[in-house]
Amino acid sequence: MVVASFFQIFLFIMFLLSGFLKLLDIKSFQSTLNQLNIIPKLVKLLSYMVPLLEILSAVLLLFETTRWIAECSLFCLCGAFVWTVYQSISKSKKIECNCFGNLGSETLGSITIVRIMLVVAMTLFLMVSGQNTDLYALSKTDWIGSISISIGIIVLFSLLQTFNSYKKILKSFDQKRDAKGVKP
Repeated sequence: MVVASFFQIFLFIMFLLSGFLKLLDIKSFQSTLNQLNIIPKLVKLLSYMVPLLEILSAVLLLFETTRWIAECSLFCLCGAFVWTVYQSISKSKKIECNCFGNLGSETLGSITIVRIMLVVAMTLFLMVSGQNTDLYALSKTDWIGSISISIGIIVLFSLLQTFNSYKKILKSFDQKRDAKGVKP
């Protein structure tokens, strides 16, 4: 299997999952959009449009004839995501990401930018390389391996986010306890 094939499958899994999880927890995603001071009338439209565009782009990524459209769409989505994170950082706001619905807890920030840049790098690699990946010629083992690794990476990232959130909660709890003079 070539790197381009893995990137294509990984991006398919990631954006398909991201889109579906946003739709399953639409209220949280709308909350994120509201915190970014987006015009209320646009919030409802964007809260459905973004996840549906993610899902559509993911599906289009699977077919060689529509792959270029998907890659351009993903690149534009990533641009919008970077702008969103920039808005959050520049306004010094702590805004929940909800990038994957409630799969993990993350505040928009530098880690989000790094993750988006990795996705941009994969997308640009696919765009620039122009390799015909012919996903349907891959063996079942390559498909299962790529899907398993992709899901594993996403789950691992989610677990790390959750661990980091719990660590922050415990640190806050310890600071409050220490401030009250209570010994552990």
